[in-house]
Amino acid sequence: MGAFENYVRAYGGHPPGNNPRDGYFADWLTKIDKSALYYVTSKEQRSGQLQLVATLPYRNMQLHEQMVYVYKRPS
Repeated sequence: MGAFENYVRAYGGHPPGNNPRDGYFADWLTKIDKSALYYVTSKEQRSGQLQLVATLPYRNMQLHEQMVYVYKRPS
């Protein structure tokens, strides 16, 4: 089950507003992001209480090496 399906299910199949996707992007993802135990980003976080747990290299479509950072939020 995906995040959008969870959002729709949380409102009994009838999310508020005329367009359910508006509330999903404006409200739901922000709540989920703040409650997630792990945070994955392509930007290194230099401040805050996140603990770096992994740095993963990958290559983009132009074969340039990029990094993905995995952080753990405090419990």
